[in-house]
Amino acid sequence: MATSQVFFFQYLGAATFIAIGETIFLNTLRSALQTDAPNANAEAIIGAGASAVRSVVSEADLPGVLRAYNHAITQTFVSLSQSRDNWQVLLTRWSQHLAVGGSCAAFFTSFGMGWQRLPKKEKNIREIKKESEGDAA
Repeated sequence: MATSQVFFFQYLGAATFIAIGETIFLNTLRSALQTDAPNANAEAIIGAGASAVRSVVSEADLPGVLRAYNHAITQTFVSLSQSRDNWQVLLTRWSQHLAVGGSCAAFFTSFGMGWQRLPKKEKNIREIKKESEGDAA
């Protein structure tokens, strides 16, 4: 039962935090693109993805787009740098509270799993020997 709970919360947490991280990244990237590369098409850049961004963006806008990607990745993973506007401040605070809240939820739900004392190795070896002697007799 405990193992299934551990796997459940691992998969649930991973799925949840990937979705939330992607939302934070895309919202931060959109706002950073408006600031760093105002002439670039944000939806085309997001649709192309990070690996094909150079084929969608002009040479003049490329440095600004790369700065926007750098800022969005930094905000998503670190969430501690200074924000550019109120929306960024909201995202930064929200992601910090989310990380702390998720850690606390995992900590407190682990108490519901219960404690069990594991038997000592010597005791197990003695029991196995007694069982094998009983089977041989």
